Amino acid sequence: MPVIAGATHFIQRTNQTPVEMGACSVLAACASVCQGLYDVKWRENKKSPSTLIILIDAGSGERKSAIDDIAFLHIRLFNAAQALLAEEHEHEYQANVALWKQKVKEIRKLISKLCARDECTDEEEDRLEELLLEEPEKRKFAQMLVVESTGPALAQHLHSTYPYAGLITDEGITVFKSGVLSDLGMHNKLWEAGNWSSDRITRKRVVLSDCRLSIYIQSQPGVTDNYLEDRGKLFHATGFSSRILYARPKSTQGARLEEFIDISKEIIEPYHARVRELLKEYEGPEVPKPQELTLSKPASELLAWYSREIEKELGEGKRFFDMRGAASKSTENAARIAAILHIMEKRNGPISVEVIRNAIKLAAWFLNQFRKRFSPRSQLELDMISLEEFITDRIAPRFAKERSVPGPYLCRYAPRHLRQIDRLWETLKGLEHRNKVKVWGSKGDSWHVHLADWFPPPPVPVHPIDERPQRFSRFDRPWYVREPVKPEVTNDGYELWPGVYLK
Repeated sequence: MPVIAGATHFIQRTNQTPVEMGACSVLAACASVCQGLYDVKWRENKKSPSTLIILIDAGSGERKSAIDDIAFLHIRLFNAAQALLAEEHEHEYQANVALWKQKVKEIRKLISKLCARDECTDEEEDRLEELLLEEPEKRKFAQMLVVESTGPALAQHLHSTYPYAGLITDEGITVFKSGVLSDLGMHNKLWEAGNWSSDRITRKRVVLSDCRLSIYIQSQPGVTDNYLEDRGKLFHATGFSSRILYARPKSTQGARLEEFIDISKEIIEPYHARVRELLKEYEGPEVPKPQELTLSKPASELLAWYSREIEKELGEGKRFFDMRGAASKSTENAARIAAILHIMEKRNGPISVEVIRNAIKLAAWFLNQFRKRFSPRSQLELDMISLEEFITDRIAPRFAKERSVPGPYLCRYAPRHLRQIDRLWETLKGLEHRNKVKVWGSKGDSWHVHLADWFPPPPVPVHPIDERPQRFSRFDRPWYVREPVKPEVTNDGYELWPGVYLK
């Protein structure tokens, strides 16, 4: 996706920050611009807005503000220009309202006098009805960004000021402490573009209908942890966390050089130009209504495949069992991201399979990031990582010629916490399930491990089934062991999660 990729790499090279942080900022800015213009119909009778909720954990000194200054540059300029126009219009509006109120007051006085004299007031009453219908309307000017707010103030902003906004901050504490996230049910409804209302004695009724709100929070990890300690149960129980695209990029501090190759501004200009072009749609006196985007048939089929692959991992003991809410909503987030990519790249017609593939990659990456933060790895997965590193560093060089390693050798020299046979066996079976190794033999007998992922398998001789040898050397490959079925892999070989490759 050249437009968004160009902006992302420009930000990364300019600030020497993690590329993921630049990508998230650009994606959040695009969502804020696109959400009021396009919705995406990604299933039969299922339409979603192109809004996103993104939460980034990044420590102090990661240049969060510098990244946002580039990604949101023209949105902030547009916001400031619209605020000036709104201020000018306010003076004119107040003068018109004062004049209108005076006219209404005079007619009512006249009607009162005529009634006192017992005279007919039909003409004056008709005139009053017409005048009441002519009450000056306050024009809405686009206020695309909200930085600091409270929950009621945000609802009032969407109700009275403008129905589309982005809650953007590079200091997560301002959002977590302000109370703007106190009503998570409201945010769930806004994410769905549903209806929400609030009645309070101290203020008028607020109704939010067909509003759009994208949220982008960059926070320091400790601040996020503190918020989750206080509100963590509701954060997850309400399903708000399931709607979040979470990331914690690896820091580049310590590797940022004083001198680096400058990158031409031409690479980011298409992004800025497209943002300016989309912002013009909000300049008119009428609030734009979102148009509907659809998926091409191949794109729809690919998204359905992604949904099925996620569904396979939701069962007990599966990869996403402890985060089923976030996993279930990943398909919808992929559709939303696809709509944003489609719009920013200025594609025509239905969303193509190329765009949906890129969106699925992003959605799966966010899903894996979410799992690392909110659903940490099991002990078995940690053991598999430890054993895989041990095989790479110690076993593969030692047994490169044999292409396999005896089980007793692993039991003796594996990392200390894996030398117990049952635990080692379970770990090896986990790696075998992921097509990393192939275990020959049974736990109680002579057995060894073929390093399928480190070395290509040797040729397999073909023999009739009834001529199976009864015994074999632990270094010879048994001819009757079938090769594990390899998953279908695309040209780019993109792995969404272990064992699942994007079609």
